Amino acid sequence: MGLLALQFVWTRDSEEALTNCMYDKKIMQATNQQFLDILNMLISQMSRDLTKIDTVRFETLITIHVHQRDIFDDLVSRFRRLLMSYDSNLAVVDMHSSPQLGVISFKFRRYH
Repeated sequence: MGLLALQFVWTRDSEEALTNCMYDKKIMQATNQQFLDILNMLISQMSRDLTKIDTVRFETLITIHVHQRDIFDDLVSRFRRLLMSYDSNLAVVDMHSSPQLGVISFKFRRYH
């Protein structure tokens, strides 16, 4: 159940950040910090006296979340490169993201 919740939170927050990053310059940093806070909370649980099965559960959550953060970092990097590669007379008019698949699609149009 915890893994499913972690996946839902990551997907929701990633999509929200990618959708709103054109309007909120700091949302990507804030979202990345949220993901780091979640990771640190999961890591801090490992210092508790856990059963073997709980230890395996938290190790799994930590591993999955580290990969999620790597994917998010890659999405941020790709998005920045994409924006920098286009002329300033292009505007992003629509962006659909699918962070769980690592896919971002954009529709561009020229200013008139």
